[in-house]
Amino acid sequence: MAISAPWSIQEEDPALVRYDAAASLWCGGEEFKVRSPAFRPQALVAPRNESASDACGLKAGLRADARRSETLEEYFTRLWNDLIGRIGGPMSFRLVLQPTMALIFAIRDGLKDAREGRPAYFYSLFTDPENRRSRLREGFKAVSRVFVFAIIMDLIYQVTVLRWFYPLQALIVAFVLAFLPYILLRGPVNRFARFLKRPPEAPGRRLGRAG
Repeated sequence: MAISAPWSIQEEDPALVRYDAAASLWCGGEEFKVRSPAFRPQALVAPRNESASDACGLKAGLRADARRSETLEEYFTRLWNDLIGRIGGPMSFRLVLQPTMALIFAIRDGLKDAREGRPAYFYSLFTDPENRRSRLREGFKAVSRVFVFAIIMDLIYQVTVLRWFYPLQALIVAFVLAFLPYILLRGPVNRFARFLKRPPEAPGRRLGRAG
């Protein structure tokens, strides 16, 4: 049977069906357990037909109910555990590949800033409010392909590992892997390039200072 635990219609609300805790479901060859009493609309359950399709529908419904009922603390705990789980998990190569791609763009644009005499990128976001929006737009445009690629890769990871898609997690991962390395490195590259281009100090000036 696809659903091994019995269900019962609620006397106080006949439209609801109750699945007791420890109910065991089988969907797509995978077992899914009900950890606490769950209520589903009777209209969504085939009363005497415990088929695999019923089990998969109940599985999806219970997951949706769990997401709606979880507390804020539980939500952030799950979010943190899901994000940490990407380290060492499947497709972990992207944790190196995508920041590397972002760093390449940061070096390119940092050198360009140095040639044009522009201020350090990250520093200018706080000191130049008039151009902050345009600078952010410019930076995002530079790494937009890496950002989209990071979201697509995380979508594949979530569907494969988490069996669900969490848009917020995908945005966080894409920001950390694509945009954050770019904004942190572009400014230092600019400063270092300008330091190397600085003309050497004349010997006479050095002697004058020493005297």
